[in-house]
Amino acid sequence: MAVLQKAEARPFGKQTQYFEDMVRYYEAPRIKLIFFSPYAWKAESDELEVLVHINGKWKKEISSKPSLIYDRSFSRDTREKNWLAIFRNSLKNQGVTMFNPVGIQELSTDKQACNRWQESHGFTILETFSLEVALSGKLSADGSWYLKPRSGSRGIGVMKLHHRQGRYRLSFDQNSYREFESIEGLRHYLDSSIDMAQYIAQEEARLYSFRETPYDLRLMVQYVRDEFKVTGEAVRLGKTDSIVSNLSSGGSAISIAEFQGEIESAVSAKISRAIERARKDCVTFANNLKEEYGDFAELGFDVLLTQDKGPVILEVNAKPSRWVFVQVADHEERKGNDPTPFLDKRKQTVLNPLAFAEHILLAL
Repeated sequence: MAVLQKAEARPFGKQTQYFEDMVRYYEAPRIKLIFFSPYAWKAESDELEVLVHINGKWKKEISSKPSLIYDRSFSRDTREKNWLAIFRNSLKNQGVTMFNPVGIQELSTDKQACNRWQESHGFTILETFSLEVALSGKLSADGSWYLKPRSGSRGIGVMKLHHRQGRYRLSFDQNSYREFESIEGLRHYLDSSIDMAQYIAQEEARLYSFRETPYDLRLMVQYVRDEFKVTGEAVRLGKTDSIVSNLSSGGSAISIAEFQGEIESAVSAKISRAIERARKDCVTFANNLKEEYGDFAELGFDVLLTQDKGPVILEVNAKPSRWVFVQVADHEERKGNDPTPFLDKRKQTVLNPLAFAEHILLAL
């Protein structure tokens, strides 16, 4: 088994701790874990320079090429993203199985394509358009929209647009914004600030109010013992002045139980039903993808609880982080509660992909 990632410090950047935990938790290994950069792969060679984690230290080795790859590589550089796409697509021709199929990776990283896929499969969606289409007419009505990079992540580059009676306010957070008196002025600013062809406009969801901050559910769905299951869940909360709930933008995380315990009693039953439906929708989503793309290990879902549409799957991540579960554990410990159940949950979400890898490799 192998993990792809750009060569970064420690030696795989922020994902290093996750990789080290994979090795540490895997107490009775039946398959070998090797880690490498995509740049180390040479199509003409049967060998590969890799890293292995032994006794708490990273060590270089020369290894035979793996037959199964768990791809965790990413980039925000356009040229590098294009190179990675070509590399991923070349692996199939070399007889390598992708742990998280290329088609699923591509769908999950394209917000507009994923939105269309959801709609075509009967899932509830938020109205979403390319930014160019939205500026050509959709933004003329009063209302609020989120402007997002089509393939962005971690809340980077997200803006909120509010239109009322001919005036447009473009917010970067709750306290930083610009105002425009016409759609033409807004268009000129956006055209000079971003690549509009790479942006979408998505209607603002009508969420149930909670702590006067943006929030969403993070659900981890993994293939466990021949079926998809929700194996981890939490509520992500944006910081007070943020327009997004991403942890990387200063957000925090709490348990589903704490969230439900604070919801107004008048809507608590609706919230409970919505959360249960969200779990079922995410599992159905995964099963539908499996039918189209074949076996895969996991997906991370960001879900909104709306007042008018019910639960809405906002984003899908084919390379989900587990940091949110650590955040919940830390939060519980600060409250004086036992964090162990949440740390155990994270541990199990780390181990489940290894069980999936065993299922694939030992069946070959």
